[in-house]
Amino acid sequence: MEKTKKDRNSMADHDDTQSLYMGSDFLEDDNVGMRLTEGHTFGTTVNSSDVLSTLSLRQLSIQDDLSSSCQYDDVTESDFYETLQDSSRKNALLMKTYSHVPVQLSFHGEFSAALTTDDERCWLFGAADLTDGRIVLLDYNNTKLKVFDQSLKPVVDITLSGSCGGLCAVDTDRVAVTCNTGIQFYSIRQTSIRVDQYLELGQESDGITYDTAMFAVSCSILKMAASIKLLDRQGHIKADIKETNVRNGVIFSSNLLIHYIKKCVYVSDWGERKGVVSLSFTGTVLWTCPVGGLPRGLSLINSGILVVSNPSRRGIHQVKTEDGRPVQTIDTDDLGVIHASLVLYRKASKNILVTQLGSDICKILE
Repeated sequence: MEKTKKDRNSMADHDDTQSLYMGSDFLEDDNVGMRLTEGHTFGTTVNSSDVLSTLSLRQLSIQDDLSSSCQYDDVTESDFYETLQDSSRKNALLMKTYSHVPVQLSFHGEFSAALTTDDERCWLFGAADLTDGRIVLLDYNNTKLKVFDQSLKPVVDITLSGSCGGLCAVDTDRVAVTCNTGIQFYSIRQTSIRVDQYLELGQESDGITYDTAMFAVSCSILKMAASIKLLDRQGHIKADIKETNVRNGVIFSSNLLIHYIKKCVYVSDWGERKGVVSLSFTGTVLWTCPVGGLPRGLSLINSGILVVSNPSRRGIHQVKTEDGRPVQTIDTDDLGVIHASLVLYRKASKNILVTQLGSDICKILE
């Protein structure tokens, strides 16, 4: 598929969010023919209240250090609920079970990312969660990094230089932003933001993700030279996955997520399949999961379930990280979310932040 360069600014300044997708190939009504574990056709949506045997985010009691050696077989539903009563065995069985159980979501609250000092309407290109519960947002239109406290109130912001496209948390109080042809690091203090070092990549930088001392950066995604670079913390390139070398007509987007334990990168694929693809660190396709529409934001609820937003399908998909099989799709209209864009699982508060295309209002789901 031939790719053409698009103007980010024209997209960001578009006044009619819905018409941004109407009439495009992202909205073709294809039925990809995959089946949900609950018996629904993937490509349709199901109301979260209609899904049996689901867990809330808080019930999952997710751990940060999930073992990569977990097995998912021989676990029955009765075993699972019996184990919920046994705190000494709870986490072990949860790690066996979570990839089989859909996670139900409900509306919890919302807040505005707009500041009185903004000159333009917000267009959020990145979101990061700090370990103390603060949220950092990247506003492309206003070229700002904005920090919100645990009560979702704005506390500090900084104007960025250059064209910035992606954001991820690195350390307890440190974030990385793709800017121009490299990565700019910032230290987030309580009442200030300090500019740290800059890593030059020599290629237009778009999306960025980090996990356990490894970065993945999508570069030149709107050009034929699109690639995903894997880097260590010192900026040494460990791998450079060329889009042209990936089979199945995959087209990289700026939305990607690295999983260091599984040694893979999940990428929203804007190619013909329009879905999510899992790539090994060497660029081998591990699995693909077509979802139709416009797959966008990615976030891990845990090592078993990947959440994928789909603004043109007005849904949030849940996909098994093990093999790419769909778990369920939740209708975002039922959650008060319109055109879900970025999704971010917040470990400290155990809820999900969802941004909306063309809106400054961010939703919190539990």
